[in-house]
Amino acid sequence: LITLLSATFTMLTAGTQYTFSLFGPQMAQVLGYSHLELASIAAAASVGHYLSAPMVDAYVRHGPRKAWIAAAVLLTTGYAGFALLMEGQLLTTSPWLAALFSALIGVGATSACTVAATLMVRRFPWSSRGAVFSLALSFMGLAPLICALSSMFWFSTPAHQLPEERTATSEFLFCMALAFPAAVTVHLFRPRWHQSWSATCPRRRSSAPSVPRPPVPSLKERLVDPLFWCLWLISGILIGVCLMYINSIGSMAFQLAGDQQSQTFVAASQVAVFGLSNFLSRLVTGPLSDYTATSARISRLWFIVLAAIALTCAQAMTYVSDTAPQLLVASSICGFAFGMICIVLPTIASELWDIAHVGRNTGLLALAPAAGGQIFTMLFGALYDRQLSWDDGDRCIGSECYRDVFYVAIVSCLMAIAIAV
Repeated sequence: LITLLSATFTMLTAGTQYTFSLFGPQMAQVLGYSHLELASIAAAASVGHYLSAPMVDAYVRHGPRKAWIAAAVLLTTGYAGFALLMEGQLLTTSPWLAALFSALIGVGATSACTVAATLMVRRFPWSSRGAVFSLALSFMGLAPLICALSSMFWFSTPAHQLPEERTATSEFLFCMALAFPAAVTVHLFRPRWHQSWSATCPRRRSSAPSVPRPPVPSLKERLVDPLFWCLWLISGILIGVCLMYINSIGSMAFQLAGDQQSQTFVAASQVAVFGLSNFLSRLVTGPLSDYTATSARISRLWFIVLAAIALTCAQAMTYVSDTAPQLLVASSICGFAFGMICIVLPTIASELWDIAHVGRNTGLLALAPAAGGQIFTMLFGALYDRQLSWDDGDRCIGSECYRDVFYVAIVSCLMAIAIAV
């Protein structure tokens, strides 16, 4: 039970990387960032999260204590750095420095995820591992909901009142810098942890005669496998679109808010709905995919097709939405699709290819969301800035500011469906 609680709280900490929309638009207003610069800051967290996975995995093998400390330090540095930027306490407010803090949050989230996953693998038997993974990963999707509710009721201020907005946002960031890393470091005070860690990793004895194993495909053979590239493209497109959505939902909510005082509340409600649906999807998809794969003999790839169809509908609904309540429906569908993809894709990769190199295969697939999230998020920022300066400086109104990017997202999701089918 203690191990499960530790992994759950650690995953909850890692999920804070999806809360950028709660403070990103306010930071852009206070510090004068363009939407393209804001998009690059948001995308830096995803790049740091996915690209650091191989290095973090090698680091975690030496034990959980150092990895937990690294996660706490990185997350604290990232969120505290954002807060100091908002307060003007640093020598510069360059967006490159903000992007560095965002990348540190991404790497810290990876460290928290990896140590939690390794902990569950080492402590739970194979028969119950799937349910445990599904439960812990679902709390990674619950973090945006908790942070959004906190922001909505305790740190909400009228928009465009920069002194109050600066103070409230920096206080929220300082709370995140202290609260969530503290949840990670709680596990360090468990006595004699290193002994129990190594005790759960007994070496296999070679009493049984050795059995010849089939040759493991090399890296070159994997890179020329068409199935690998199909899954790589699907992962990059679908997860990239989801990352663009959650990183940009705050900017969209600010345009659709009925009055200036409700902008922060509308943005927080969108993030909360996304987080809740993401949590429920992660909680249900794991056991459901196990059941359909074993009992009904239905391939898990159909879950990817279903998620891609749902994500296409969400992007189409966002394209036509002109009010915040309409956007809530799109946020819920997008969050559910994102949770389904995050649960099913790693399982498909482990089933299609050799278990011996599942870390290598997962690391290669992680390059796709890093690239996809960067491309789609930056595209959102670029098109947003273009619309703001359209027609000799006339300001766009409502969904006109960002609608074009979702046409690209719809076409991309349709391409992913075609590849999956």
